[in-house]
Order: sequence, then structure tokens, then C-alpha cells
Amino acid sequence: MALGPWFSRVTSKKMGLVFHKPNKHIEKVAELFEAGKLVPEIDTTYPLAETPQAMTHFGTAATKGKLVITIK
Repeated sequence: MALGPWFSRVTSKKMGLVFHKPNKHIEKVAELFEAGKLVPEIDTTYPLAETPQAMTHFGTAATKGKLVITIK
């Protein structure tokens, strides 16, 4: 953590930290989902073998919802 700024200046790579903030309202979201008032928007479903294509599709920023990878 202390060497991150130095590392970023010395190399062409960027270094940083990722923090996870807990979702305080997850119970309310779960209630809405269970009541059918919150419906996920699924753009495309891909089989596991097509994960690279799914990531390419995601990288185009043309997705209209979530991408789902199915494992069978």
C-alpha cells in the first residue's frame, strides 16, 4: 500500500486498492425481488465454454442488462 504511488511512477502499471462496501439495503432488495417487483434484466446467456465471447461482449459496453454464464 505504501509503495503503490512509487510503483505507479516507476513503471507503466497502475497499482491501487479495492475496498468492498457492504450493501446496507440488501434485505429490502431481496424483499422486492421475492415480491416480483424487482426483475433482473438479462441481456444474454452464455455457456461456460463461451466465457471469452461473453467478456468481449461485455467490453463493448453495448449490454442492456446482465450477462449470465451457465454451468451445466
